[in-house]
Amino acid sequence: MGSSPLRDLCIGTLGIEGVLCMVALGAAWLSRRHWIDRLGLAPGTLPARNCALLAIGTVALSLALDGVIEVAGLRAGTPLEEFAQLLAGARGVDLAFALLALGLVPGFAEELLCRGLVQRGLEARLGTAGAVVVAALCFGALHVDPVHGGFAVLLGLYLGVAAARADSIRAAIVCHASNNLLAVYSAAWWPELRPPGPLGIGLAAAISLTCLWCACRPWPARSGLQIRDRSVDS
Repeated sequence: MGSSPLRDLCIGTLGIEGVLCMVALGAAWLSRRHWIDRLGLAPGTLPARNCALLAIGTVALSLALDGVIEVAGLRAGTPLEEFAQLLAGARGVDLAFALLALGLVPGFAEELLCRGLVQRGLEARLGTAGAVVVAALCFGALHVDPVHGGFAVLLGLYLGVAAARADSIRAAIVCHASNNLLAVYSAAWWPELRPPGPLGIGLAAAISLTCLWCACRPWPARSGLQIRDRSVDS
């Protein structure tokens, strides 16, 4: 494939995500529980249409946060700006590689670690709310940069609620990967698009919260969709 700044970024990202994935899988393998249950990879309690709503809500929240960063003038010099510059105009093999390395793989590896290993591991000790918050903070810390990290913490709270409600990280993986893939594709094909202004930010945030509420609202008793109790795990 040769070398270019975008390809170098993708290769480096794949290496980092591979390490995160191995840490999550290795720790789960050493657990007393089966590694699939430990990481929450079993099918969850939410139907596909609800997961689709959560994915739409994730994209809307990401758009709103992107608008806040733009309006506040915080984008300059951040990884978000660098990613946008490197992806602008990417086509063919470069775009496919970026979709894999920056879109699909992080959505899987980071959810295994944050919502799977961390959040599910802490729920018995901290409760669902505490585990969601700690996992979101870990998710933000992975992004290092303060602006990008703060963006990620808020997104992590949304993903944590989705994973907890579904009792599976599959929903969070779908949401995370969908958001990343759309962000990479749009940055490559439409680099001239600008984040929303104040009105757009409010509308996107409202859409996000509406999707979350509709997807996660309590089910009637006859549905049998209840969040399962989890045993304490070390």
